[in-house]
Amino acid sequence: MGDEVRIRCSASGYPPPRLVWTHNDMFIMASNRYRMTPDGTLVIRNTKKKDGGVYGCLASNQAGTDTMNSILTYFEFPVVRAALREILSNTGETTVMSCSASGIPQPEIWWYKGNIQLHSSALLEVDKLRGTLTIKQAQLGDAGEYSCVAVNAAGSSSVKIYLDVGTPPTFTLEPSNAVVDIGSNVTLSCQSYGYPTPQIAWRREDGSSLVNRPHTHSTISQRKGDLHIINLWVEDEGEYICEAKNRFGRIQTKASITVTGLVKPVIAMSPPVISVVEEQQLTLPCVLLAGNPLPERQWLHNYGLVTPDQYVTVRRDGSLHIERIQLDDGGDYTCLAENVIGATNHTTTVYVHVIPTIQHGPQVFSTIEGTPITLPCRASGVPSPDITWSK
Repeated sequence: MGDEVRIRCSASGYPPPRLVWTHNDMFIMASNRYRMTPDGTLVIRNTKKKDGGVYGCLASNQAGTDTMNSILTYFEFPVVRAALREILSNTGETTVMSCSASGIPQPEIWWYKGNIQLHSSALLEVDKLRGTLTIKQAQLGDAGEYSCVAVNAAGSSSVKIYLDVGTPPTFTLEPSNAVVDIGSNVTLSCQSYGYPTPQIAWRREDGSSLVNRPHTHSTISQRKGDLHIINLWVEDEGEYICEAKNRFGRIQTKASITVTGLVKPVIAMSPPVISVVEEQQLTLPCVLLAGNPLPERQWLHNYGLVTPDQYVTVRRDGSLHIERIQLDDGGDYTCLAENVIGATNHTTTVYVHVIPTIQHGPQVFSTIEGTPITLPCRASGVPSPDITWSK
């Protein structure tokens, strides 16, 4: 298409013959695409498909006529297309690669692997007209780059197809459900076979992240398909999914982790009421009888958090020690023990007593017989002291 074609024709005779041209037995009229040079050559510009056919050169004079024919064949360069440029095939499966081509005349389709042309055999079937290459029971060695080449008289064109042969993943070891005490270490094992080697990834069924977890006690890591959890905690309980995938497929299995050994805090009973004299020492016990994981203990004074200072300390055994108790230190002291399971508390009411004191005043009084007199006795203390007199 689009070429310029020249068909030469010369004739002799006397008188010199006149030349005319026909196309498929129809006389050609001069136009912008058809012209005849003075030497008798037919020039066809910008050729089209319809220009193909039989061209006749007719020479005539008064003595007679003579004709000769020339056949003009129209070609179109082949254009080839592949149904799929990349194909995945499982080992042992029948694999079909397909190409289609356009062109005039209709191109044949040849197949190559690398630089080697493929022909039908016991393992291959090549159909040049339909443009298919069938590989029976594909093997790993069949993987590679294939060329689909369309060929006709005008030329050839090609397209490349990549075939990858492998096997989808299968589990060789699936994880088992685990029932583990809190604080322990646990491993969920997951192994898979396939070609290429499957990638194994773990995730939680509830969608929460296995990494970048804020305020967590445990440490989670994955090595060679195994999921390791160090210092198992309550939030680690749940369903875990192991997924194995490669280019040929993906599979998944799951296992559950159940956290056991959980015990709510239990605090030993202590006296509900304690009385102490001002400036004395006071130790309030907070003895843990049970609790797993180990509860955290803190003290409240009248329901406000106790802050240690030079006189107030919380000892390693959880007891609260006050070195020199003051009157303001009286009130309710609550020991609160809390872990992930729950919380418990015990309250002791502390009464601070102050030793009675009598304010000093005049000690010698004089009076006239028969006149009333008042002898003062101003005393303070907690609780308010009873006053008695003696003579």
